[in-house]
Amino acid sequence: MKRPPESKRGRGAASSPDPLQERLREALAPPADLLDLPARERIFAGALSRAGVAGGITTVAAEGGDWRRMRPGVALKVLQRDATTGMASYLVRYDPGARVDRHPQGSVEECMLVRGDLRIDDVDMRPGDWQIALPGGEHGPLTTVDGALVFVRGVLRAVPTEPAPG
Repeated sequence: MKRPPESKRGRGAASSPDPLQERLREALAPPADLLDLPARERIFAGALSRAGVAGGITTVAAEGGDWRRMRPGVALKVLQRDATTGMASYLVRYDPGARVDRHPQGSVEECMLVRGDLRIDDVDMRPGDWQIALPGGEHGPLTTVDGALVFVRGVLRAVPTEPAPG
């Protein structure tokens, strides 16, 4: 797996901000009104209501569920999705040998490999590894030898309608 080069600066030395860290900080910074507790509670309550979450807690069983075909060898299971914004948590299941070509990133997308093997660009992911793709960039191809299960958090503009096999 690629790793960033070690810094040559000593302890306590001042360093200039990393441009990637600055972009991440800007992209993930909450709006100022989210720091206000009553505003934050109203926003979360509205999002939970739109997502159909009763009593603030939803559990989705690991087995079974509503898997949808994204493309040959790749299926998706929505865990939670805000119908207004498209922001979603979902699982992506890759069959052995599956591939997703390089594609543009329209919004922030986080993924964590749950099980199996997955190569994104030239990075070999291991279970528990996490990656974030920022808007405006591209990533991929995504490939697997033995299959993979990936947790994704990001904007899902449309949910596939075709049921996935198996």
